[in-house]
Amino acid sequence: MKKKILFFLFLVIVFILFIVVKFVFFSSDKGMGVLKVDSSPIANVFINNTMSGKTPLRKKISIGEYIVKLIPEGVATDTASWEGKVKVEENTISYVNIELGSSDLSTAGDILTVSRLKKYSSKKGEILIETDPEGAIISLDNDEKGISPLILKDVVEGAHEISAYLPGFLRRTESVNVIEGFRTNIKFKLAIDEAQQKKENVATEEAPLSPNPEKESSSSAKNKEVVKIKETSTGWLRVREEPSITSKELTKVKPGEEYTLLDKESTKGWYKIEYEKGKEGWVSSRYVSIISSSR
Repeated sequence: MKKKILFFLFLVIVFILFIVVKFVFFSSDKGMGVLKVDSSPIANVFINNTMSGKTPLRKKISIGEYIVKLIPEGVATDTASWEGKVKVEENTISYVNIELGSSDLSTAGDILTVSRLKKYSSKKGEILIETDPEGAIISLDNDEKGISPLILKDVVEGAHEISAYLPGFLRRTESVNVIEGFRTNIKFKLAIDEAQQKKENVATEEAPLSPNPEKESSSSAKNKEVVKIKETSTGWLRVREEPSITSKELTKVKPGEEYTLLDKESTKGWYKIEYEKGKEGWVSSRYVSIISSSR
């Protein structure tokens, strides 16, 4: 009888070990995450240029970074497409929520991802906020915290409200759930405030003309515009390939440095500079000041 009991216990232990090994080492979820995509209006979803369905979409996918593209269906001919990078972490949900407009400027949305922290305080996590364009005022639970890009450390776990506001753009607000030991990453795509833009255009049209435009033009041609990098919380400013927060980073410039201004994307909040001889890139206008120079 005793031998039978021992044999039965042995079988139970073997069965438990089998279950543990199966789910820990051979689980189908290992190395996988979930990508969730919503849009308004409904759009076709392409992941790394492969058609993956229509919004709303929820898809189990291998961990890694992906290019997600939303193309509106045929009925939405006056709606622009959208494209962005999304990172998927193991056993987490990466969420893309985009409101497609008639152009990139009028398109708004946000991307939420979660990543595990190596070091953290008990019952706390972090929030990383980025915006396109950069330089938006960030608030946590209606309390202003700084300018994007911004990392909020030691945030108490639980539900919080994050908002981003940039003059000339519509405010964007999102509820996030901070998890102990994790960083919540949120990227806001801000849409231009078209009503405000129209007011500014009307004011420009009604402004009096220069009494001597030829003289003014000749004077400005003598002096090149130069931008000076302002102080930043990081001690540097990214230079990007295109005027977008998701564009490739070319280099970093430091506060106090001056560069020749080549072009402006005022509506997006970006300035094009020559950061090295023959090399050009875009910086956020929030962190530069324009000065006149004859150099």
